[in-house]
Amino acid sequence: MWSFKKRKDKIKTKLQEGALRELSKLKREKLSSTSIEELNKIFHVYLKEKYKIKQSLTYEELAKKIKSKKINHQIKLDIFALASKIQTIEYNSGEVNKKIFNNLIKETKALIRN
Repeated sequence: MWSFKKRKDKIKTKLQEGALRELSKLKREKLSSTSIEELNKIFHVYLKEKYKIKQSLTYEELAKKIKSKKINHQIKLDIFALASKIQTIEYNSGEVNKKIFNNLIKETKALIRN
């Protein structure tokens, strides 16, 4: 009959695939001073598209918008935790070692797959 659900699932899948592909590219690249900024950008674009958030977000704005959305409580907590880690690293000169950066990418991928 109506295929609205299928269309929505396809869009969601394309969004997930695109975000995961960009994260994989980022992981393969050499770690640089802009790597954490790129990770933050991918993360925010994904959240903005998935949850229909219209504006650019600081951590505080993100928290406010996500709290108002109907999202699983655990996913909300994961979003807040990851955003907080990324923000902390960004504000502390953006320097991060490869192990921590790879863990952030791993956490971001896990969140996107949910």
